[in-house]
Amino acid sequence: NSMEKGQWQASSHNGSIYCIPIYKDNAEGYDLMFRRALVDKYGWNTSNIKTLADIENILADAKTEGVKYPFLLQKKTLFNKFYIDRFDFFTGLDKSGFVAVDRYTNNVVDTVLTPEYLEYCTMIARWAEAGYINEAEDVIKDDRDYSPESKNWAVSLWIDNPDNNEADLRYGQDVTIQPVTERWLNSNSTLGSCYCISSDSTEEQAMACIDFLGLLYTDNYLANLYTYGIEGEDFTYNENGQVVPIGEKYCHSMWESTSAAVVSPVLGEAVNRPDLYKAFNSEAKISCAAGFRFDTGAVKTEYNDCCNVFEKYGFVLETGGVAVADVASTIEAYQAALDNAGYQKVLAEFKRQYEAWK
Repeated sequence: NSMEKGQWQASSHNGSIYCIPIYKDNAEGYDLMFRRALVDKYGWNTSNIKTLADIENILADAKTEGVKYPFLLQKKTLFNKFYIDRFDFFTGLDKSGFVAVDRYTNNVVDTVLTPEYLEYCTMIARWAEAGYINEAEDVIKDDRDYSPESKNWAVSLWIDNPDNNEADLRYGQDVTIQPVTERWLNSNSTLGSCYCISSDSTEEQAMACIDFLGLLYTDNYLANLYTYGIEGEDFTYNENGQVVPIGEKYCHSMWESTSAAVVSPVLGEAVNRPDLYKAFNSEAKISCAAGFRFDTGAVKTEYNDCCNVFEKYGFVLETGGVAVADVASTIEAYQAALDNAGYQKVLAEFKRQYEAWK
């Protein structure tokens, strides 16, 4: 009862519960992030932005301003992010976004052949040709992109968070966040941090673990002790009830320890953080595919080969590396390469498992 029913459903594995998810930001949703200095200068009304396509005029302003990255991709493909209201990309991986559950029909589909994929790739290609995406530098696949901490961008991706004000602290500048998608509880959103109990445990030991976790998820004193250490030695409380760490001897974080609804916030976090997390999770929609897990065992070779095909075709298509005039033909080539890699066998197995799960 410390978590909503949807948390358990999303973290289940084909109907059974094998892990206890930590109650953190357990829903998936995507926002657009704007540098506040440019918002103020140009008077952009970000509250009117409802889809990714709505930022085109803003990108034009940023290009005129001379911004290096009008639309900063952060080295990510965004189709499987900004289209989650239509599709549940249940593998949770960018490289296998070629298959998903269509939320409208509740069936597994080949996303590469959908109108939405053509729409997205064409739009990104047009933006790249207009100079809104610095494709030559922005999409090179290497380590973490530090560009959001610079003044070189205008618009970028932000993963929705219970307290989106954290973006200001993370990037060291004022930003404006505008939600674009719904929040969804799905098969991967709750699994960022979980507890499991060893199968070697006796029944008595397993029950003791369950009892301990039940207390850890509901008792503020134990949650703080486990997360922050001993009061007066590892941390103190300020007048607002926020935790002030002492040194770095004990450095757990909430997301790897216990429930955000019960543990006290740290200095710098919102005082009402428990309420923010409860609202964030409880208001999320539960995906029709929440709890479904695809077993690649029967098609492991073909599945891995298809993921390699994505690296050659899909990544380039989804990051503006293809001319607008060539998008449709490149999508055809992408699908043909997938099929040559065994995609139809993979798709059939996805469909078989999902229908059996339903």
